[in-house]
Amino acid sequence: MICVDLAGVDQGSISLIAEPRRLILKGERAAPEPGPEAGSVLQILAMEIDHGPFLREFTFPAEVDPGRIEAEQRQGILWIRVPLRETT
Repeated sequence: MICVDLAGVDQGSISLIAEPRRLILKGERAAPEPGPEAGSVLQILAMEIDHGPFLREFTFPAEVDPGRIEAEQRQGILWIRVPLRETT
């Protein structure tokens, strides 16, 4: 399992590229904007989260089955299940 914190990232902006020994995750997090409840915001003083494009590459010590990789995004967390390739 791979667990990735993707708070604020729209599911449509995430791409997974699966290979037998590598998984590439890329996407883009939009810059957060205060909602109308914030009133007249003049300046954001601190941001605890980066925005913009991102890319992560995971390499595996054994072959995985790219066709069986599953991903689910729940509450800002992306869970990726990466099953090993079955040997015969």
